[in-house]
Amino acid sequence: MTTEASVAWTSDGSIYFPNFADRMRESHDSLEAFLDYGGVLCQWGRPNTDTGLVLAYSTITDSDSTLQKQQLSGSGWAMTKSGSGEERWSPVDLEGYLGLTPVYIFESGSWRYASDVGDLPKYAN
Repeated sequence: MTTEASVAWTSDGSIYFPNFADRMRESHDSLEAFLDYGGVLCQWGRPNTDTGLVLAYSTITDSDSTLQKQQLSGSGWAMTKSGSGEERWSPVDLEGYLGLTPVYIFESGSWRYASDVGDLPKYAN
């Protein structure tokens, strides 16, 4: 349940959920790996809508990157590679994602996540 005390309003009228990372850690969600690697994990939303955004970023070692990719592959995610060498992982079956296409992006030494690939260009760097 979201309470007024558990959100912070941003200047553009969206809501930032400061306890989101704690909730993901408590539920042992796979996104907690970003926190384990010293990164960030956050969620924003729009008031009175179902519109939300989850973003994550951290550095990652080659061995941890291999481990995360194996876990994604075993969970039904597939990889496409860009010309620049960036690897994008998205679920093969998007049912249950409410019209969104979540994506993990692996680059040399870092990885990031967005709950919808359509939001990624806004937060790419």
